[in-house]
Amino acid sequence: MFNFNRIRVLFVCRANICRSPMAEAVLRQKVKEEKLRRKISVDSAAIEDWRVGNPPHPETIKILEQFHIDPGKMKSRQLTAKDGKKFDYIICMDQDVKEDALERIPSSYHDRIYLFNEFLGSDDDVLDPIITKDFLTTFDDIYEGVNAITETIVKERKLS
Repeated sequence: MFNFNRIRVLFVCRANICRSPMAEAVLRQKVKEEKLRRKISVDSAAIEDWRVGNPPHPETIKILEQFHIDPGKMKSRQLTAKDGKKFDYIICMDQDVKEDALERIPSSYHDRIYLFNEFLGSDDDVLDPIITKDFLTTFDDIYEGVNAITETIVKERKLS
């Protein structure tokens, strides 16, 4: 019998309506295209609870659809302490989010928490398009980062 234990990836941003659902949708599409659906699963979450239960921001949905990426039926949810055990990679969109995640996740799982742009060799934040009003630049940054994240996971976990 086959063991289909998937590598579980969680993207985290402030409200889970722009950056993290964008990254979730892009990675989900990439996993599908590269036939990795039985090997990698993806989700997203928020640090804050103000938007819990809401779909992604309309501009997030618009930019995903513009690039033929299915936004799915995502709803914002809040990061929990249990996510530390549940996910292999907890990828935070900016340093403040990472610091909040480190406070929420038990210390025994801190080695699973990353800054998104670490996979691109940078400690820069992924800028929040709610602040910048530039969803396209955020999408481009996320698309590039998701490619690097996928490459890293495939290499580290020997999935190819």
